[in-house]
Amino acid sequence: MKALRSDLTFSYLSECFHLDADRGVLIWKVRPVEHFASRRAMTFFNNHRAGTVAGTVKTDEGRARAVVQLNRQCVFVHRVIYALHHSIDIDDVPDVIDHEDRDTLKNRPGNLREATPTQNNFNRILPLGRSGVRGVTYQPKFKTWRARVKKGGREINLGSFPTKEEAGAAWKAAAETIHGEFFAIQAAEA
Repeated sequence: MKALRSDLTFSYLSECFHLDADRGVLIWKVRPVEHFASRRAMTFFNNHRAGTVAGTVKTDEGRARAVVQLNRQCVFVHRVIYALHHSIDIDDVPDVIDHEDRDTLKNRPGNLREATPTQNNFNRILPLGRSGVRGVTYQPKFKTWRARVKKGGREINLGSFPTKEEAGAAWKAAAETIHGEFFAIQAAEA
């Protein structure tokens, strides 16, 4: 049986997995024969997989994520956990799920939250650039430090400052205001 994505309902997912919310993992359950093409396939699966942690880690573009194969479909584990935790079908899971601590392998329900693409992108560690401070550049012509922040794809100039530290503080204050709970600061910027 090949299930379409829309067939991955909350009920179906609940028949497949037990959610260990404390560890943020899925445990395979003993699945019914209706999930398989034959009784033999069901027996094999249940004898070898039931009671084990579901999924494997795949790395894509430098990001490691846990995925699970379900009815010949590869589904991100964090999406299944979100669906089970919120008692919703997989199709009703928001398009973007953010990992609050930025670790894509920590899938505890408390670490997953709905986000916009912009919020999700802001909650990641980015290169600091030549100045060593995010959002700050040196203006040699004026011998000042310029602070800029982005909001909704538009750049906002925060002004020029005599020191890199003042420009960095201005950027940090503006970024915290604009991005709220999704604001992520690097240890070097703290």
